[in-house]
Amino acid sequence: MAKTGIENDDLIINGQSSVQESVYGFIYRTADLSGIESTGWTDTEFTGGSVVKVNVTHDTGTNPERVAVDLAGKYKISYMVNGFCDNSIHTTYTRLIKNGTTELVGSGAPETTHASYAFSISVTIIADLAANDYITLQGRTDSNTSQWKGEGNLDTPVAAQILIKRIG
Repeated sequence: MAKTGIENDDLIINGQSSVQESVYGFIYRTADLSGIESTGWTDTEFTGGSVVKVNVTHDTGTNPERVAVDLAGKYKISYMVNGFCDNSIHTTYTRLIKNGTTELVGSGAPETTHASYAFSISVTIIADLAANDYITLQGRTDSNTSQWKGEGNLDTPVAAQILIKRIG
C-alpha cells in the first residue's frame, strides 16, 4: 500500500516525495509612525526587511506598505505593533488588508490605553493567499491620535513588524 502524508517536511503522495517550495519573510518598521487618527485607516510603511526573504517581495521605495507573496498557499501571518497614546484615553485598532480592499478575517485587534502610556498589539492568523497577493497593516483610533513607536519608552526598537510563512 502506497504511503500518503508528511514525512521530514516532504509531502508524500502515493509513495512519491514532493518538496513544497518555501515562502517566508520578516518585514519591519523601526522609525516612529505618527498620525494614526480617527479620520480613517492609515497604512504602515515598512522601512526594512530581513535579508532572508524567500518568495516574499517588499520594496522600501515602491509601495513600502505592501508585503507580497510570490507563490499561492496557506499562510501563517503574524504582526506586532508597539504604540504610544499621545493624548487622552482612546482605543487604537489594527488590521491586515489583502490587495488594498479586503480585511483578512481575524486580523483586527483593539487596544485601549491612557494618555502617555505605551501599548503593544500582536495578532496571528492563517490565510489563503494567491500568487502576487499583497497584505498591508493598517491602524486607526476612535479619537485623538496614536503613533507606532520604534524608540523611546519601549524596550524594542521595532515600531511594527510582519512575519509571514507559507504552511501549506
